[in-house]
Amino acid sequence: MAKYFYPFLAFVFSGLVILSSCSTKDKTVGSTKLSGQGQDKDQNQKIQTEAETPARTEKPGGKYELKNFQRTYNNCLPGSDSCTYIKISYQLLNEGFQKDKINKAITDSISGYSFTYEKPFKTVEESMKSFISEFESYKKDMKSAGNAEYLMNWNFDESGRVEFDNGNILSYSIATESFTGGAHGSNYINYYNF
Repeated sequence: MAKYFYPFLAFVFSGLVILSSCSTKDKTVGSTKLSGQGQDKDQNQKIQTEAETPARTEKPGGKYELKNFQRTYNNCLPGSDSCTYIKISYQLLNEGFQKDKINKAITDSISGYSFTYEKPFKTVEESMKSFISEFESYKKDMKSAGNAEYLMNWNFDESGRVEFDNGNILSYSIATESFTGGAHGSNYINYYNF
């Protein structure tokens, strides 16, 4: 494992060195003599090259709003063994650079998950309604097939949060735990960098 760790560490360190050496500050080019009103004045002339961009004055985050959604089957208690539920919570940016675009990417990813794999959903509410509807259909099929004793409750728990925000880079994770029958549930995390 060490033979992979040290090259990876060197790669990360070299990337940080490169990023820290990049500058968005104006550069002073020489000193020129300007004549004006009979007096010579030294003045530093500042220019900006095309490759440089002005420093951002807005940050992509700092204040976040937490959104919480929950729906249960027959008003059961989420987390209990006999409850089918779906819970979704995530942070959105309240202010900052590219706030609207970042928030749209987050909400599209969260609401777009489809339990039926037929089409992505447009809203979180639509996604939650579909989850409960799919469970009801599953329950009906199990009972009509005479397999009601094998009926298992479903759950879906998803949370999105800001992992890192330095004003220029925002890292976001969406962690999902779900169980819709079978031998075991599913767990995964997706990461997004803005």
